[in-house]
Order: sequence, then C-alpha cells, then structure tokens
Amino acid sequence: MVRFLNCTQPFLTYYSCLWVGLITLYFCIHHAFVLGLIVGLAASTLNTIIFEYYLHRAKVTHVGALSTGGGWRFLTAVLACLAWVLFQEQIHILGVCIGLMVSYVLMIFRPLIKKDENNAN
Repeated sequence: MVRFLNCTQPFLTYYSCLWVGLITLYFCIHHAFVLGLIVGLAASTLNTIIFEYYLHRAKVTHVGALSTGGGWRFLTAVLACLAWVLFQEQIHILGVCIGLMVSYVLMIFRPLIKKDENNAN
C-alpha cells in the first residue's frame, strides 16, 4: 500500500479535487453531462493507476519488453463507453470522453507533476 501511495501521490491530489468537485456539482444540478464526467473520471483514475503500476514495474525490473498497460487502459475506456451505451439517457458521451482524457493529460504532463528521484540531477 505504501508503494502505491508513493507512486500515485501527486495524482491523487488532482483526482481528489476533481472527484469532490464533480460529485458536489452532480448533487446540485443532476445533469447527464456531469454524470458522464464522473464515469469518465472513474475510468481515468483507473487508467492512471494502471499506467503508474506498469511504469513502476518497468523501473524495478530491467528485463523484458517495456509495457505501460495499454491493453488494460484500452479495456477501461471500452468499459466506460459501455456504461454510456447501457445508460444513454442518464450519461452524456461527451462527458465520458472528456473525463477519459484527464488521465492522458496527466500522463503528458507527468514529468512536470512528478519529479523522478532516480533521474534528478
């Protein structure tokens, strides 16, 4: 558990703020777009956890091919879209798409958000 918290600590702050904000907003206005954002953010949170796990595993074990869990992250995105297909009246697809993009934005800005102790000069 400590290793998980060390790997994802900078991201947990961002996701926690987004979760609190979106859940509060949903309780205030009950809009399908906000529910779509919540579904997308759930998948996005899982995608970031998967990415960080595979990245940590690649740093620890220096053998074999490098993997970032792309298949699992793709499956998570498919499940989020499946939730939209099953509940089209309650969930807005644009919210799901924007929510899914949060993890990819965090992956792009990862070097700025999380300083790597092994490569610090």
